[in-house]
Amino acid sequence: MFAKFGLAVALVLWAPASIAQAQTWDAQKSAKGWTRFDPIGGATFYDPTLKQLITWMKDGGVMAQLDISKGEMNPDHWVVDDDRAWIMAGNTMKQLGKTGQVNRTVSLPAEVADTDFLPPDGIVLSFRTLSPYVERRDIKNGNLVWSFGTKPKKETVTSRILHRILRNEESNVLLVSDGDLFATMLDGKKGQNLGQSVFTFNDSAAPAVVLGTKQRGPFVWWWGNNIAFSSVAASTIPSLKQLGLLLARMDFSTSTIDFLPTGLTEDFTLTGVQDNRAVFIAPEWWLGLHRCEVIQAWAKS
Repeated sequence: MFAKFGLAVALVLWAPASIAQAQTWDAQKSAKGWTRFDPIGGATFYDPTLKQLITWMKDGGVMAQLDISKGEMNPDHWVVDDDRAWIMAGNTMKQLGKTGQVNRTVSLPAEVADTDFLPPDGIVLSFRTLSPYVERRDIKNGNLVWSFGTKPKKETVTSRILHRILRNEESNVLLVSDGDLFATMLDGKKGQNLGQSVFTFNDSAAPAVVLGTKQRGPFVWWWGNNIAFSSVAASTIPSLKQLGLLLARMDFSTSTIDFLPTGLTEDFTLTGVQDNRAVFIAPEWWLGLHRCEVIQAWAKS
């Protein structure tokens, strides 16, 4: 285990036996694509075969299911609260009610790259753009509340994800962009730039990340620890001389960054941290459950 940092790499995405036995949906076989774990350990997945959003918790199994077939889209991202769900594909966002009916349709300025719930009534979005652009929208009606950056034009959009966002415990928005290993903090209520957090690595500047044709990996918050993790392909930081998928551990208390080897290939998707374990979704080619074995030398270093 990553004893040095209080973090153990978890299984790809695991489910208690009750799901397999008593539910029709099995997380360890069916969880694919995108999701984001919330502070209490829940996550909502999209099952394209069932056309459902499925909310799942580690100890509780399937907590809720919503048929989204009336939305007439296969969403790439979504945000769910007690009364509604917003599903997103391309530059379109649709609000669904408790029975799956479409209540609102909103056109967005570009294709969504990342999203998060911003309590008590907000959705924060980043986009597939060359330079960072972030919006907060009202979860009740989809109206724009604030924006950060320059609104995208046709020539400034891209097919790649270059900018990732998350919310922290103060409900501010953290933004990481392209190959940068620093984070910009935005005020969650007003969208104002609150400054940048710059991290050192082994008492020196953080190494350069060269994405090339790759996308920026997911960015998640470790609740209660003032620490974020970003997945980074080792091939994009050749100076580290490592292989596979790394976790960049960004400590906002000490302004330091470390790189934790996961033993996974670069095509696994980081979705969150539960307790002391990072949780990943396997790539499409992977079958069944996988538990990452930790490199013990790291814990002893």
